[in-house]
Amino acid sequence: MPAVAANPSNSPKGMSLSEDAWRRLRRNRVAMASLITLAVISVLAFLTPLLPLQTPDSAQTSLQYAEPTASPLWLNTFVLDTAAIEKTPQVVDELESQLPALQLAFDQAQEDLHSARVALSDSLSPAKREQQLDAPQRAYDEAKRLLRQKDAEIQDTIQQPYRKLGFANLGWLSRQMVELRFAVFGQRSLNSVWGRDVLGRDILSRIFWGARISLIVGLVATIVSLGIGVTYGAVSGYLGGWVDDAMMRLVDVMYSIPFIFVVIFLITILGEESVADELAYWGIDRITIFFLVVGAIYWLTMSRVVRGQVISLKNELFVESARSLGAGQTRIIFLHLMPNLFSVVLVYLTLTIPRVMLFEAFLSFLGLGVEPPDVSWGLLANEGIKVITPVKIYWWLILFPSLALGTTLMALNFLGDGVRDALDPRLRDE
Repeated sequence: MPAVAANPSNSPKGMSLSEDAWRRLRRNRVAMASLITLAVISVLAFLTPLLPLQTPDSAQTSLQYAEPTASPLWLNTFVLDTAAIEKTPQVVDELESQLPALQLAFDQAQEDLHSARVALSDSLSPAKREQQLDAPQRAYDEAKRLLRQKDAEIQDTIQQPYRKLGFANLGWLSRQMVELRFAVFGQRSLNSVWGRDVLGRDILSRIFWGARISLIVGLVATIVSLGIGVTYGAVSGYLGGWVDDAMMRLVDVMYSIPFIFVVIFLITILGEESVADELAYWGIDRITIFFLVVGAIYWLTMSRVVRGQVISLKNELFVESARSLGAGQTRIIFLHLMPNLFSVVLVYLTLTIPRVMLFEAFLSFLGLGVEPPDVSWGLLANEGIKVITPVKIYWWLILFPSLALGTTLMALNFLGDGVRDALDPRLRDE
């Protein structure tokens, strides 16, 4: 067979985002409006550090539950300590100069502990072994503590000027954007046009900053689930036979396990103090764990969908052509079959992101997701539900976070429906 037959472009009709599909998507006004809405929300979330908003974690108890107001429109509350920021590199350099000695002491203590364990006799009782290992173990723990304490001190020095103003830990890009925002707008911040919460924090600012975490959770967790689900389903569908049966039975077993209990169990274990400290040393914080855990449990449906698509494609001519040219199983799966799953993956992506975001909101509502000083829409919903009392309802704490989350979820669902309709070959002639 000619080599051109192995090109994924010769895949079955309707399996790729063709120009015709894009034209049908553009004619769907609801889908395009949803796409524009999501684009605006995403851009604003990314540019939040540049916007003239109040800091999200700046508490003013004298303004507790202050109602929405636009008079005056601007407040001079954004006072960034630029002098401290300018001194930070010098202080960080001094602290980092102490790290090599601490690292050397840690390596030596680790080596001494290993040597002590090797030198122990197998005939010793557990109590005797523990007694002889006590001194090197304590030296190792102390060296480890000092090393990590110095690393934490460096991070605290970098974050201190921003924490003092009312920010959670910021990445390098966010810090640069905050400094640019101060250079452009100075101390001016928009007044609390959406009201304040129990600690007097600005709701508008917290919603914008919460959008960053909620959107990232939805996107990253969905990408993780797609990466696992697409690979797992493609391998299962292509290999078939007993391998397919075994892999799908594993999926069936995992389907029977309540996801909420799995997530609670994993987050509880990984959030234990010693484990959390170990992960934090390697730059893995609670939010990163949350991304990975949520993503790792949302791949089951995707694997089944992809498996069905691969089974229907693996006997097509372009696959037979690639096989006749000597392509191995790995090459066929990843270079010839997976590109033809683009439409399925894209539709599932737009439909899974809102599910993940809603799951994050649910966990944060229960206090198992994002923790202060970080903020997400789910955390804001949790704070809002606490103020629903027979005495008085602080409606702005409920309305605005709900509008932000609801608008994003509806836009994602409408976009997913539009993409599905645009890629459906049965609608090609409509």
